Amino acid sequence: MTLWGSKAMKAGASRRERTWRPWRLGLLAPALVAAVMLAGAGAAQDSDDAAGGANEASQAIEITADTLEVRQSENVAVFEGSVNAVQGELVLNADMLTVYYRDVEGGQGNLGVARIDAEGNVVVSSPDETAQGERGVYDVENGRIDLAGGVVLNRGNNIVRGETLTMDLEFGVSRVSGGSTRVQGLFVPEDEGE
Repeated sequence: MTLWGSKAMKAGASRRERTWRPWRLGLLAPALVAAVMLAGAGAAQDSDDAAGGANEASQAIEITADTLEVRQSENVAVFEGSVNAVQGELVLNADMLTVYYRDVEGGQGNLGVARIDAEGNVVVSSPDETAQGERGVYDVENGRIDLAGGVVLNRGNNIVRGETLTMDLEFGVSRVSGGSTRVQGLFVPEDEGE
């Protein structure tokens, strides 16, 4: 299959001629479809979920970044550069996100996000708390986030520090472990006037 005016598809094309050019929709379309479909985790929701009864894990994920590389044969998309992922009220920021997607059962070609690996300056925030670490894994299917590397968890004026953090989004339980150091916590009482 050749694209309109494509020298790159001819035998013996130079490396320069084989480079990607944005106007070649034949190459751009699969990447765009994959990127749009990554947000399809919530596309197969039933009508009750769409009415607002969905938990965070069943909602669509919107991801923005400076660059996107899609590896279709591996079902992987790599977002780099000031990455921001939003799912409901949950926000995940990092230097790089690697998204592992899968076909949604009965989803008629829709893709769902199975897992997101985050690297570098990872920040997970919700309206009630913020967690930071160097790397993390968001297991979308099981509603669990694991952070590691100098973890800091803030809730109001309270701060907990450790080496690892596990957040169970379904049950609202967080667990901080110290690793080679002990967990440190600072708990500030609320003023009675508040």
